[in-house]
Amino acid sequence: MRNRAFRMMLALASIAAAAVWPARSSAAELAPRTSKKLIEVGWDMPTTAYLRENWERIDQGTPFDGLAYEVTAGEPGGSLSTKRFWSPTPWQREQFEPALADLRACRFTTLRHNFLRVDSTPGTVDWFDEAGWGALLNKAAIVGWLVRESGSEGMMLDLETYGADVFRYDPSSGRSFDEVCEMARRRGGQFISAFAKECPNATVLAFWLMSMHVATCEAPDPRSALMTHRYGLQPAFINGLLDALPPTMTLVDGCENAYDYDGADDYLRAYVRVRQMGGPTARLVAPENRRKYEAQVQVSYGVYLDTYVNPVGSDWYIGGHGGTRVDRLRHNLSIACQTADEYVWVYGEQARWWGMPYWEWAQNAVKDTVGKGRLWEEVLPGLTNAILWAKDPTSAARRAVEERRRSGTLTNLAPNPGFEGGVNDDGIPEGYGAWQSADSKGRFSADRTTGMGGPSSYRLDNVTDGCGLLRIPVEPGRCYAVGARMRSAGKDRASVVVRWQTERQRFLLEDRDVYLPTEPIGAEWERAFGLVAAPAEAADMIVLLQSEGEGTAWFDDVEVYAF
Repeated sequence: MRNRAFRMMLALASIAAAAVWPARSSAAELAPRTSKKLIEVGWDMPTTAYLRENWERIDQGTPFDGLAYEVTAGEPGGSLSTKRFWSPTPWQREQFEPALADLRACRFTTLRHNFLRVDSTPGTVDWFDEAGWGALLNKAAIVGWLVRESGSEGMMLDLETYGADVFRYDPSSGRSFDEVCEMARRRGGQFISAFAKECPNATVLAFWLMSMHVATCEAPDPRSALMTHRYGLQPAFINGLLDALPPTMTLVDGCENAYDYDGADDYLRAYVRVRQMGGPTARLVAPENRRKYEAQVQVSYGVYLDTYVNPVGSDWYIGGHGGTRVDRLRHNLSIACQTADEYVWVYGEQARWWGMPYWEWAQNAVKDTVGKGRLWEEVLPGLTNAILWAKDPTSAARRAVEERRRSGTLTNLAPNPGFEGGVNDDGIPEGYGAWQSADSKGRFSADRTTGMGGPSSYRLDNVTDGCGLLRIPVEPGRCYAVGARMRSAGKDRASVVVRWQTERQRFLLEDRDVYLPTEPIGAEWERAFGLVAAPAEAADMIVLLQSEGEGTAWFDDVEVYAF
């Protein structure tokens, strides 16, 4: 079970309708993913000067964890730019001091995982040009210096060629394919070494690495296919990156081909193809680099916003599948967050996030699009909220509950939530049940003197293996926020668990149970809260107010809200 791709397949086998909020979803899709980071990148990419003037406004209310930015020297649009990296034009560090000062002036609290964009454009340095590569390696060191000194996460590397086809093998060069590959691999090692010397702990998030070459890998003769491929020299360059990659650095394959992914199968298939050492891309990883590839290469995905606003008939179009297109975006972004190792990058062209003015070429390019250069929230209403739900559904559910509470539209499906109503013949609060194992000799009761939100609570004394029970009918696939306040004394440990039953009142397997995370409330009480989604087979949700150990557990303010 050492292979990460195989583990991912097992963990996500139950993903079917990945959606998180008022739409239909599978329970597996709701696993915590607070460590996943969403990175914004697009035609509205800010300069450092724009960031310095607007960082507070940009940082407030953004759904992202980071952004990609460009560094230029001199006037905006000048010849020195990290987006025009691959040229023999020399750089000097002092030329970039003003840009570094801009970045240091930013005090981001939300956008804390930012990447400096570096492009392989214009591609005018040949692999065998020693002087040109001397300039490139000095530039790589400057990029590393900028990343380190600005506190950025790393470099966002675009290996797509917008100028010369530097990664295409040219038979007319007089050199064999193997000879050029050997030099490309050497240059890859030199490039990452120069960058890593300045910031050895950085992340390099590439729009693609080996994911570009899946089809080539599956060809009967990959080597012959690479010889004619536009990016046929890239696997050699990538192996060079791996050759010299320090153990403290991470490479991220951004899977740009994910732009038109639509559903769990697409994302899972890509993950397996890129990550699995027995899969197709492993054929292009040098044997001596495979252990490093498995340990230090992550999978990410590019989510292309334009596909959700383009008209029917466009080459890049994803429809709503019976719902709205923003719902479908949230659905697919949820799956991307679930399956990616750490990062998901969100890319857009025809609209903007920050209001950063487009360059002239981009202004002309978006004139006839649906977006027309407007703000993304105007073009695709509800987009920000959809991104927040996809990234961290539990936190989004907390916000939604509070918004409904303030507006007076919050409906709690739990009966007698504060346990201030009556009791049944066994002294158990109305609307609730109780269970304990044969070995547990505890007592269940309504406590009228100890509560969190009011004077009452559901009390379990010396229930060493048992729980209070609440049954709530559910709609398969619908999301529910579930919570309760709880307190423990003695050796007791209280917890809240959600379990599911079918129409025949058969419990689903325990691997479908959801243990709600907790947080302290004052010195004695805790709050359990989480977002769950009813499986397709479920007819009822069973909320277990669980007690384990000798002592006393109290439960109060049970909450169940449908989304």
